[in-house]
Amino acid sequence: LISPEQIETEQGRTVRFVGLALPKSASDLRLLWSLPDGREKTDSSFVDVDTSSLEPGSYQVVLRVTDRFGRKASAIASLVVRPAVNVHLEIHPRSIQAGREVQFEAKTSPALIDAEYNFHFTDHNSSGWLGVSKADYKYNDPGTYYCFVEVRKKGRIIATSEKKGVTVVPVPEPGEELAVYLSSNASKIFLDQNVTVSVKTIPQREDLVFRLDFGDQSEKDQWSELAMTTHSYSDPGIYRVKAYVRTPKGKIFESRELVINVMERTTSPSSFPDWGFWLAAILFAVSYGVFKIKRKKNKEESGRFERSGSEVRMKLKSDEGAQEIICEKALLQGPEIRIHPITDLGIQETQEE
Repeated sequence: LISPEQIETEQGRTVRFVGLALPKSASDLRLLWSLPDGREKTDSSFVDVDTSSLEPGSYQVVLRVTDRFGRKASAIASLVVRPAVNVHLEIHPRSIQAGREVQFEAKTSPALIDAEYNFHFTDHNSSGWLGVSKADYKYNDPGTYYCFVEVRKKGRIIATSEKKGVTVVPVPEPGEELAVYLSSNASKIFLDQNVTVSVKTIPQREDLVFRLDFGDQSEKDQWSELAMTTHSYSDPGIYRVKAYVRTPKGKIFESRELVINVMERTTSPSSFPDWGFWLAAILFAVSYGVFKIKRKKNKEESGRFERSGSEVRMKLKSDEGAQEIICEKALLQGPEIRIHPITDLGIQETQEE
């Protein structure tokens, strides 16, 4: 026999099955357990089954018994694994004046049918088991209250939410008004960065104390005379920050919510230099190439001018008088024409026509 013969549990839990061989006086028995995950266990009167690796569904646990004479017997137990249930508690608003109602709503994953909900508003007050996933509650006294919700099905609690805080502030008395403004040095930060939050009041007063709620699970800051605080977050997400200001008479004023987006830092997929660097390098290369081409062209033109003088030839007459200069090519205009001396007697002259 196996006890229990049938059991239903939530995924991730461990259940125990106990085997019993009859008659109890039987000795030298060999026990073999066959488990849902394919493993086997021998010579033990009980076995623990961890459902963490099992998908939701129905399974069998088999016990086979063999005595010293080779006689065999077996028993089968049924194991039903349900999906793990997560419950999330939503509170609207998280901060409210005394005497006003707060709305509570439980959301489960996966969604449940025919489930019951018990909202715990304080340590001593709860809604009792309800057939709906919503409830309202009114706080008459200022303070911070921690709330959670339980979910059950077929009389058994299957999930419990985490605790969340509700801040209840006193109703301001007539005659004293104070506007509270909240600002930060950044609306988006990475996990390894801090955010600095500042509180400002209108009118400005020097007899006020401040408290900040950064919207995470960290402990709330204590009342302080400092209107500026630095904070860091341990998890990425979108957080709603609020500031509370208390006067010497005990009156508390609050600011509007300030949203802070906390992101995980990711590495850049590329390590290439900026495109501006490459653009500047290309422009420099093109400019240098144009400069070299122009410089080469100017040298060639200068060379042609210098060589033009060497192509002038002079045909001298044997008699005295004017001499004639003959050019094989057109004579380029230049600063001067130089004529080398001749070896015969007399003075030679040149005359341009």
